[in-house]
Amino acid sequence: MFREYLTLAGVRGLSLVLAAAVIVMVTVVVPAADFGRFNLMMSVAQIVVAATLSFLNLGLLRFAREDYTTSGSIGEALATRSVVHALLLLLVLPAAWLSFPWLAEIIAVPAGIYPLLLLALLVISISEMGTIAAQSVGNLVGYAGVQVLFRLLQMTTLVLMYISAVNSWTLLFMGTLVGYAAGAGLAWSRVPRSAFHPFKPSFRMLRRFASFSWSIPFAGLALVVINWLDIWFIGYFSDLENVGVYSWAYNLLMAATALLAPLAALIGPKTIDLKTRGDFAQIGRMVSLSQGLFLLAIAVMPLGAALLVYVMTLFPLGAYSAAVSPALILIGTIGFQLGRNIWEPQIFSFEDLVVRGTAVILVMGLVNAVGDLILIPIMGINGAALATALAFACGAVSMLALMRRRLNCGGPSLIAIAVFSLVTIIPTFAATLMPAPFGYQLCALATLALVLLGRKAGLFRGLSTIIEGPVEGREALPWWLARVLIWVAGEPSDVVFDRGVAARPGGVGVLVVCPHLHAGGTERHLLQVLPLLDGTRFSVHLFTIRKGGRLEPEFQAAGITVVSPSITLPPPFHTLPALASLVWVLMRDRPDIVHFFLPEAYIVGSLAALIAGRRCLVMSRRSLNNYQARYPMGAWVERQLHKRMKAVLGNSQAVVAELRSEGASSEKVALIYNGIDLRPYENLSSREAARRRLGLAPEGLVLTMVANLINYKGHMDLLKALGRVRDQLPENWVLLCAGRDDGIGPMLRRVAEELGVARHIHWLGERDDVPLIYRATDISLQCSHEEGFANSILEAMASGIPVIATRVGGNPEAVVDGTTGLLVPAHDAAAIGTALLSLTHDPARRKAAGATGRKIVEERFSLETCVTQYEQLYSALAAHSKAPLARIFKTAVAIK
Repeated sequence: MFREYLTLAGVRGLSLVLAAAVIVMVTVVVPAADFGRFNLMMSVAQIVVAATLSFLNLGLLRFAREDYTTSGSIGEALATRSVVHALLLLLVLPAAWLSFPWLAEIIAVPAGIYPLLLLALLVISISEMGTIAAQSVGNLVGYAGVQVLFRLLQMTTLVLMYISAVNSWTLLFMGTLVGYAAGAGLAWSRVPRSAFHPFKPSFRMLRRFASFSWSIPFAGLALVVINWLDIWFIGYFSDLENVGVYSWAYNLLMAATALLAPLAALIGPKTIDLKTRGDFAQIGRMVSLSQGLFLLAIAVMPLGAALLVYVMTLFPLGAYSAAVSPALILIGTIGFQLGRNIWEPQIFSFEDLVVRGTAVILVMGLVNAVGDLILIPIMGINGAALATALAFACGAVSMLALMRRRLNCGGPSLIAIAVFSLVTIIPTFAATLMPAPFGYQLCALATLALVLLGRKAGLFRGLSTIIEGPVEGREALPWWLARVLIWVAGEPSDVVFDRGVAARPGGVGVLVVCPHLHAGGTERHLLQVLPLLDGTRFSVHLFTIRKGGRLEPEFQAAGITVVSPSITLPPPFHTLPALASLVWVLMRDRPDIVHFFLPEAYIVGSLAALIAGRRCLVMSRRSLNNYQARYPMGAWVERQLHKRMKAVLGNSQAVVAELRSEGASSEKVALIYNGIDLRPYENLSSREAARRRLGLAPEGLVLTMVANLINYKGHMDLLKALGRVRDQLPENWVLLCAGRDDGIGPMLRRVAEELGVARHIHWLGERDDVPLIYRATDISLQCSHEEGFANSILEAMASGIPVIATRVGGNPEAVVDGTTGLLVPAHDAAAIGTALLSLTHDPARRKAAGATGRKIVEERFSLETCVTQYEQLYSALAAHSKAPLARIFKTAVAIK
């Protein structure tokens, strides 16, 4: 049904464009008073047709649709309807002719218009019957195309009037009739010839019409009167110019609701089909879904009204500028129009509800009339618009009540629905009393408040019917629309759709978000951990804020799907496509858990997750928070986001302590140390063979620092330390610097030259053979000024070599000072030099420290332990466990 609606809406969209052009051109071509006469005359034709000629149309749809689905013919119903129509015309046309002098006196129109009015009765009624015939055989083009031709002829007439400088409203009236005639021709031509056979009337069908439709003339007349009643009261209390101004505003409403009419065209026949099959449960689900749509529509209608009226004010309106305020109120009734378009055809598909449906429409007319009598003298044309809004609100809620009672449907109380419906009128009306910019802002805020309030109160819960299936046509519902509706309905995030998203083969869906895939500590940590997560329990994908990176092929080779924005912009604008792309991915894949690594991913990813309705969020901090001093706004945002997380992880006790100091709940904070995969560090070639592969001498002291070339990594401190002790080191010592150059490489090389150590340093850049490098190494150095927990320390310890590291962050939790290496103060080149000399001249100590370090890594920092802790975390979160994380990690290292 959704695809059918899109087809209808596409055709109706064309008519909407044409209608907008007509509305704009009217302000230029037709004076307001003449436009008032035109609409009064059209109202006469519409009222007479509705009261006397159209009352059998609903019966025609009811029985012709039923016959067409069973026998492929609408001939009997159509022939019977045509005979009755012809007999009624013989009575209506003379009666109308006799009544014209009285009408002409009221409207002040010339006698020469009489033949046109008679012709209008004939053409409009035949056009309406043709659209019903096309609708009953399911021809969407025939049904929707009528409005396109109608509006096209109106626009053509206005263009000719503008060119010829003739502004006679009678020409517009004639052009409108030609449009109706063209539409009638299109509608009838789209009915298959075979559907007319056998074309013969019958008394049986006449009796069915009579039993079904006897009360419908009152409903049809009441509906048309509601549509036109306002202009008659305005004409009585005011003048023709105000009639024209209000009519222009009302035409804007009719254009705005053009896309709603297809709903009635589809829901009516669909309800008849389901009723014929006896599938009342399906109809009930349709009513529940439409109830949620109705309440959502009236919640957003203040904003929609403001936007449409704002667009309207972009054009010079002249005398029609007074239509802005009533148009704001009228367009605010679109939500009520939606409800009426949905439930009215359903009501009139049940014979036992026809009389009650008619009564509802009559009550709408009564509310509108009383409202006009009270409000127009006080508020002018704004009063007429408000009366119409109240009438449609009462009608929509009453029709919903009828369908709910008939089908025993549940949902919010009708009182809550009625109050919510009427409350939404207030901001659109209030916006008419204040300057435009303030009015638009009020409407926008009102919509936001109403949507959040309705979601909190469960008013939109009927939208969840799309996952309770089967709802006919749901298979064509776009996944993104289904998920938006589910979020608005307030359903839990673990709802699974039958369509739109393939079944997730790996159980719990986890989306990891990180900035990029260059060769950094976090990226290598993820490359080690993610492929080892149990694929039968977890389905893991990786999203990167920036596209590409050296490690991306390795992730893909390991079976990890990597998703990145397709659009690349220079910083800081790169976050915009990343945000949009991540929202899209989150709504498309609906992961159960979203896990953020590093600050950029945390801020951008959390915003995207909240927009997409994901609530099971995890953040991993892998560094100290020194960076927050440079970005105070970012620090504030992170503190607020901590409250939204289900888990906040640190990779060292120092990081965990800072997270707690930032306000993260103790029950949400946990420690997962980095894990090291020991396999690449086993069964390696000898130290001499490793040195040969790296182009090094088999003997001599080899120092290694594995860290990207970033200021805070402390390369400058190490160079200064080497400059101090170069003469005390063995003559053929070598420093291997492996890591990505983030911009300070040239400066470091220049300093090395100045200190006289450049010839001893090998700048290796990014490397994938870190185990080989450590195999050739005697001492590993890590001189960072700040560090959460350095992977390079664990890699060095796994290789069985001692480590000299700064006493920052989590370094003291890995390096046991004096046992597995030495700890020195940060920024202290002298201390680094002293420690280096201490280990250089004591090979036995180096060997013992390396062996102890290897043992500690095996016991405390194995990759298996790290992976197990992630699996325990994800399983607990997926099971909605509320236990503190400290209890969840059965094998977690205790936090001191």
